[in-house]
Amino acid sequence: MCETYREVYLAPDVFALLAEWLRGGATLCRKVLERTQLETGRALTFLPQGMSPPTVRFCKNGAPGLGRSVAADWAIAKTQAFLGLSLDKVVLFENECARPSDPWTQREKERLRVLFFEEEVYHILTGSDAEDRELIRTIMRQADKSGYRFVGIMSSLPDTGASRATRLEPNTIDVLADRVEQILFGAFDGSGYIIWSHLDIGN
Repeated sequence: MCETYREVYLAPDVFALLAEWLRGGATLCRKVLERTQLETGRALTFLPQGMSPPTVRFCKNGAPGLGRSVAADWAIAKTQAFLGLSLDKVVLFENECARPSDPWTQREKERLRVLFFEEEVYHILTGSDAEDRELIRTIMRQADKSGYRFVGIMSSLPDTGASRATRLEPNTIDVLADRVEQILFGAFDGSGYIIWSHLDIGN
């Protein structure tokens, strides 16, 4: 990591903004919001040394003073560390603009780890992907360029077979929402990231 950057915990007023972001998302985001008390957790970001946290905004125009590639490397490392905790860990990214009828979702299903839930499209990473940094980067880049919203739900699936399915079942969505541990948000006008986590989970 760049030595001129540091991790910073954000003030509690960020939780209302994170909740709004989840509320506007697809089914998994909304389920997570229903079952998670964001205000009981904490929100971490990665900023240049000496820089105060900029206004938390979620559009993709770019924020001055933030190095997007450095922030992306930080988010990838955090995702990799989470997946490496155990094989049952999963991270699901919503692809906001995609639909199952889009030809590329079938053509790239394996390479881009595509999963469907009704008319929604997600990308999944599992604990077995923890050592594949380039795959993590590819999946995150695909999700990040898919639209206005970038959210990664970090959870676990005790039934590892469910993570290899091509379609998510409603009960799997419920399990993922109940077991959420961390949430990765794209923020700061698309130039940075925020990771929400339960207080009892280390970052």
